[in-house]
Amino acid sequence: ETPGAVKTALQILERSVREQKFVTTANSEDVKASKDGSWVTDDNLLDRLIKSWKICAKQGKSVIPPIALLARLCKLADTLPGFPVNVRAFSVIRGVAIDHSPADRVAMTAEALLNIAVERAAKGNPEIKPNTVIWCQIIKAWKKSDSQDAPAQADAVLERMRDQGVDPDRLLFD
Repeated sequence: ETPGAVKTALQILERSVREQKFVTTANSEDVKASKDGSWVTDDNLLDRLIKSWKICAKQGKSVIPPIALLARLCKLADTLPGFPVNVRAFSVIRGVAIDHSPADRVAMTAEALLNIAVERAAKGNPEIKPNTVIWCQIIKAWKKSDSQDAPAQADAVLERMRDQGVDPDRLLFD
């Protein structure tokens, strides 16, 4: 896996959506694949792209930053109903951000990703709604932060979590 391969795969994915050549399970009834030239794909394409991106990040190779990747994928989801940006994809991106962001930026990056997911869920994309595990990991990122306002930030995330109707569980206190 190389950063170039990840960027190329993302560009191809974006082009296929832009040119309406991407077929998901959700929109496949509307497409006559062999007659209109659609690039029929399986629902695992996004998972494979994110997996490749994650491998590059773990190897320390320069790759698309987590917030930029999530923003580009969300833009694709806005263009193509049924594009599979869901909590699983979000979790992988957030996990890489927590594991591989510079130490002084981990919590802020993780919370920025959380904000994107919460906003998208509020706009009618319930598949990306952060669950208890995700909220707890963002709070834990603040707990590990050296920032002087980390306790207040963690408390604010906990309050937002409750406002979103998500209850903390033992994960938060482990």
